[in-house]
Amino acid sequence: VCIIVAIKVSAPLPYVMNIATVNKNSKRSNRVVLLKSISDKGLVFVTDYRSSKGIDIEENPNVSVTFWLALTNKQIRVEGDCIKVDTEFSDDYFSTRPIGSQISASVSNQSEEILSYDSLVDEGEKFCSL
Repeated sequence: VCIIVAIKVSAPLPYVMNIATVNKNSKRSNRVVLLKSISDKGLVFVTDYRSSKGIDIEENPNVSVTFWLALTNKQIRVEGDCIKVDTEFSDDYFSTRPIGSQISASVSNQSEEILSYDSLVDEGEKFCSL
């Protein structure tokens, strides 16, 4: 309900949430992600399964998220287990991303250092020529 109110009053970034994870070594981590949808099954966000976040969730699915809705002076906290959406949802979402984002996601691993911008472009060009 607070998110709906935030949208109605044009609060900035109502879909932005902070997600906190704990990996298998009990190391805590948090980062900002975008809420993609809300259903009776829970909150849906998208991540690369090979990212630090994806690996943390695979090792320990207990997560918490916080929304800060500054304009309404509200905070929403949600805690629970994180599960993967089905492959069809992932594929459908991926297909809606701009082509440059699809290529970038396909040739680089989120959370891993890249050699250089030029090496990323080279990988993208190789990927496109397949």
